[in-house]
Amino acid sequence: NGQMRLQQYWKPEAREPLKLSCHEEYAEAFHDVFSRSVHDRLRIVGPAASMLSGGMDSGAVASVAADILESQGNGPLMTFSAIGPDPESCIETDAILAVSRMGGVQPHFVDWSKLGDVRKDIIAALKSTASPL
Repeated sequence: NGQMRLQQYWKPEAREPLKLSCHEEYAEAFHDVFSRSVHDRLRIVGPAASMLSGGMDSGAVASVAADILESQGNGPLMTFSAIGPDPESCIETDAILAVSRMGGVQPHFVDWSKLGDVRKDIIAALKSTASPL
């Protein structure tokens, strides 16, 4: 009808700050929450897969997911990554290859240096978007 109504239907509840006795307990608490979060996102039909970018986030997700899948007998975790031709000069490629060598992972790579003319089209398409895809 051409009108808009703004209504709040949810509000996050403030919790008491977490106070533990040492750094190791904070690390263990984080690992527990992080592992549960990854586990909850592995409830899928068919094989699990993950984009592995070479950053800390995707590497952490991939390693925890691979461990969970392996413990369930549902591995390996398929990973998909864009890599460069020289791991020595690209930190991300080096990190991707390091995670790919760990157990429980079935890596798939696209070497961006071998994409030829398609590479130019991909870069142009990415530059034309207002936000990451």
